[in-house]
Amino acid sequence: MDYTKAPWKMSEVYRDFSIGDHRIILGADGRIVCHVWPDSNSQTDANARLIIEAPAMHKVLERVLFITHNDGIGLSAITGKEDGTNRVVFTPAQLNEIGDTIRAVLAKVEGK
Repeated sequence: MDYTKAPWKMSEVYRDFSIGDHRIILGADGRIVCHVWPDSNSQTDANARLIIEAPAMHKVLERVLFITHNDGIGLSAITGKEDGTNRVVFTPAQLNEIGDTIRAVLAKVEGK
């Protein structure tokens, strides 16, 4: 997947009398990723935070998928039978990594 290099950041409110006040999301290279127009200021900020964290959420989903389908202990360690790529048993460290990574991204999305 090819997308604008992260981190992305949100501009201050951009005043434009021809198209209305809005925020601009910028990529690491300073190029515009998108414009976000408000329904209300709090909704605009929330939408912009979701967009800004899209690259991080993509990485989290890739990592969770890897851990849950490739890197877990798997049933074969317990039952002695092959279980392919569907790993269903995880170490505490793996579960902590999943939880910590998801919590970190959610905190950013929620503006905490």
